Amino acid sequence: MSKPVWDDFSSSYREHVLGRKEVRNRCLVCDKVVDLPGECPYCKGIYCEEHVRPELHNCKGLSARGWSAYKALKMGEKTTPQQNVITPNYKRPNLFGKRPIDTPIQPSTEQPSIIEEKKNLPKKEYGFDSSSGFMRKKEEKEDKWSEKKFYNDVGLNGPQKWGEGHRKEKTKGYIKRATILKIFVAIFLILIGITAVSFIRLSSSQIIKVDKLQVSPSEALSGDPIYVSVSFKSYIDDQGDPIILFVKGIKPLQNFFMNYISSKKEFDIKVDGGLLTKKDIILDVDKTYNYTFPVLNKIPGRHIISINNTLCEFIILNQSRFDGVNFKIQPDPPSIGEDIIISVDVTNVGAIIDTKNIQLYINSYKIEESQINLTPSQNKTIKFTISEEKMGNYNITLNGLSNKFVRIIQITNVIDAITGKYKNYYLGLVKSPGGVEANSYGDFIILINNKNAKDPTYSQLLDFLRSDKTDQYPYKYVFSTGNSYYGSAESNVNLVLIKEIIDSSKQPNPPRVCADFAEMLHNNAENAGIRCAFISIGVGGSGHALNAFSTTDRELVYIDDTGYLGGLGPSNCDKIVDVLKIGSSYIPRSLFPEPGWSSTWENAGTVTSIYMTWDGEWGS
Repeated sequence: MSKPVWDDFSSSYREHVLGRKEVRNRCLVCDKVVDLPGECPYCKGIYCEEHVRPELHNCKGLSARGWSAYKALKMGEKTTPQQNVITPNYKRPNLFGKRPIDTPIQPSTEQPSIIEEKKNLPKKEYGFDSSSGFMRKKEEKEDKWSEKKFYNDVGLNGPQKWGEGHRKEKTKGYIKRATILKIFVAIFLILIGITAVSFIRLSSSQIIKVDKLQVSPSEALSGDPIYVSVSFKSYIDDQGDPIILFVKGIKPLQNFFMNYISSKKEFDIKVDGGLLTKKDIILDVDKTYNYTFPVLNKIPGRHIISINNTLCEFIILNQSRFDGVNFKIQPDPPSIGEDIIISVDVTNVGAIIDTKNIQLYINSYKIEESQINLTPSQNKTIKFTISEEKMGNYNITLNGLSNKFVRIIQITNVIDAITGKYKNYYLGLVKSPGGVEANSYGDFIILINNKNAKDPTYSQLLDFLRSDKTDQYPYKYVFSTGNSYYGSAESNVNLVLIKEIIDSSKQPNPPRVCADFAEMLHNNAENAGIRCAFISIGVGGSGHALNAFSTTDRELVYIDDTGYLGGLGPSNCDKIVDVLKIGSSYIPRSLFPEPGWSSTWENAGTVTSIYMTWDGEWGS
C-alpha cells in the first residue's frame, strides 16, 4: 500500500522527527512526557490523551478538504462552539530548509472550508443514519447531502480512513464480484430460455392417438349389453427437431420434461356414422388411458364403431335375449314328499319375437322342460313342480335364459319346529279367546292342514263322510284340565308323533269327547284333500266342538260328527246343523238316518258364542 501524502508535512521530515525516541514519548502540542502515548491515525504524531483527537491538535495529516469533511461528518452542521485549539509549536530542526524552526504549520488554503460552504447553504432537515454514520437528509428522492452526493460535491470519493490505495483495491474487488454475478445471471437466464423453448417444442409435438379399439362380445343377441374398450396413447413426434432429439437423447432431461407435459384432445365416438358421444382426453407424455363404455343396439345386423379414423365392428344376431328374475323355490326348505314349486319371471329384453326352451336340472339330470314364446318387452312366469321322497341336498339348476340360476336345497325328514311345515302339510293350534284348546288326553289339539286341500261340492262332502269312520267311535265323557307346561304351546307339541301320523306309521288316539271328534274329522278331511274348519261354541251352559265345510254349491255346511254315548246307538252318527248362530237353538239332524232311530237329535240348548278357524295358528 502506498504511503499517504500530506500537504504541509513532508514524509522525510516525519520519518526523521518521529523516529527519534525522545520525540516519540512527548506530546507534540504541550511537550508533556507521555507514558502511554497516543498516535493520530492521520498525521502519525504522538499526543497525550487531551490532544490526540485531530480537531484538538489541528491535525496536518488531513488536507484542507479532508479536514473539513472530517469535521462535517463527525460533528454535523449544528456543532458545539469550537474549542480553543492550541496550535502545536513544533520545535523541529531546520534540516531540510523548508520553514523556520519556530514557524507553526498553517492550514492549507487550497479550497475553502467545507464548513463555510455548508453554512452558506439553505438549512435542511437531516437525520443520523446509524448504519453508515452519515448525516442524511430526511427526504428519500432528492438527498443533496446524502453520502454519495456529499462526497461528489466536495470532490472526494469517501472518507480517507483507509487510504486511497485500499479504496482502489476494494473497488477492484467489487468490480470483480459484480462481473462474476453478472456471468452467473446470464447463464441462469440462458438456461431458463433453453428450458422454455424445449418445453414449448415438446408440448407442441405431443400427439394423442387411438392405440387399440375392441368390441366385446363381437357377436351378441338382440338386447345383450355390448361394451367398447379403447386405449388412448400419448407420445412425442420429434419430426427431426434437434432440440426434441437432444432432450429425448438424455434420459434425465427426458424424464424431467415428460413429467410436466400434458395435452388435451377431443374424440368423436360414432356408431354406424351417427355420433354416440364425445370424449375429452387429457394425457401426460408416454401415458395410456383405457376407456370402456356400453353400446346398446338391438337391431340385428353388422354395426360399425368408429373413433376418429379407427374402426371396429360387431354383429347382432337374429335372436332375442330372455332375462329371468325372481327365482324362487317354495317351500324353502322342503320336506320329504312335499311338493316343491320352482318359479321364475322371464322377460324378452330384445327387439325380436323369440321362443326359448327353459330346462330344469336336479343334480345335473334334466327333470323337466318348458317352452316359452315372448314378444319384445313381454314377461311371463313359468313354474316347475317336483317332489322328492329322500332326504339330502339337491342342486337345482335352471338353464335356457341369459342368466343361469343355481340353488342348493336341503330336503329334511322332520317337521320344522319354527314353521310347522312337513311335506305338503302345515300344523295349526286352536287358539280361541279362552286360550289354546286341548283334547281329552291333555294334549293340545293339532290341526294338520293340507296345502293342496280344496272346497268340495256337497255331493263330494257326503261321499267323504260315508267313508270316514270318525263318527263310529263311541262318545266317552272324560273331564281333563290339560297338562301343565312351560314356554310356548308349539314347543310342547310332540312333533315326532304328528310326523308319524302324517306318514301313516301311527294312528292318533281314538276320540272320546266332542273336541277329539272335531280334531280327527278335520285332519282326515285335509288328508283327503278337502278343506275343513274347526268350530268351538258355547251352548246350553257348556262348550261343544264341531266342523264346517265350505261347499261350492251349498255354501257353508256345519257337521257334528260326535259318536253316540257308549256306542249304544246308530252305526252312523254324521249330523248336520241347519242353523248355527248366536241365540239359535242347537238341533242336529242325521245325514244318514237308520231305521228305528229318529233323524233329529235332542236340542243341546241356545248358542251363546262361536269361534271358528280353518287352519289354526302356529308360531307367535
